[in-house]
Amino acid sequence: MGVYNVAPYVNAAVHSALLQTLTEIEVIVVDDGSTDETAEIVGCIQDPRLRVIKREHFGAAATLNAGVAQARAPYIAFLDGDDVWLPDRLSRHLQFMEAHPGADLSFSLSRLIGEDSADLGITSRAASGPVRFEDLLVDNRIGNGSAVMVRRASLTEVGAFEEGLRGAYDLDVWLRLALRRTDCVFCIPEVLTCYRRRQGQITQNWRLMADNWMKVLDKYRRQDPARVAPLEARARCNLYRYLAAGAYEGGEFRAGLGLIGRSLQAHPGLFLSTPRSYLISGGLLAGAVLPLSVRARLEAAFRSIWRRLT
Repeated sequence: MGVYNVAPYVNAAVHSALLQTLTEIEVIVVDDGSTDETAEIVGCIQDPRLRVIKREHFGAAATLNAGVAQARAPYIAFLDGDDVWLPDRLSRHLQFMEAHPGADLSFSLSRLIGEDSADLGITSRAASGPVRFEDLLVDNRIGNGSAVMVRRASLTEVGAFEEGLRGAYDLDVWLRLALRRTDCVFCIPEVLTCYRRRQGQITQNWRLMADNWMKVLDKYRRQDPARVAPLEARARCNLYRYLAAGAYEGGEFRAGLGLIGRSLQAHPGLFLSTPRSYLISGGLLAGAVLPLSVRARLEAAFRSIWRRLT
């Protein structure tokens, strides 16, 4: 676990790891120079399986690398300091990885929760069969690192998280694993993680996410242009729509509408055939022109529709 200024949430996150039905685990918490009460809260948790490492603030990727370097188990599961695992999360992943020796990475589904831990009624979309490099580049179904387990040996082989990236550093590693060999990334179609949406998280900084995603795309374009070129238009379509959703969460409705336009321009066919395009567009339009009270009612309706589409 890499943690940074997550005092309101970190107690629940750490305990969700310690209370797993799989009990023979080590929980490594790396505090990335938090300036709030995060370190004090974690320090009060007493469990012999818990190790806490305090560092200066170097960023999320460097913090993850520090935790991986300390890990001794053959499998590594990641958990952000504001997310929560369901009790069977680790046991289900371990069962899957043991039954599928060709799997280097498994990920499960996530339920979205709010700052108050209320269920937002949205679940991440499942993927069927092995998830290829092409699939991940076009549409990152993994969604968040708290849903991932990897073989430590495989992670060591493909290399550390890129510390020059402030966002998309996890996607970069998942792509490296998928590119290393085929049929090594799998989805476990069960909700085993609660992913928290809150103000201030990196994924809501759509400008930062766009910049870092483009760096990742450029990297693989240079590495294998023939493989990446046919995917780029669809990847950009999905990216800009994802960024538009982030702009909506941040209340930047007009910026979000601009991103929706770029998504449509990147690949009109994919944009128009994807129901999420209309929901996000509708939300942004409502945000731009309607008062907050009306927008709140519409958002509840949008969430209900989204549940049926995911």
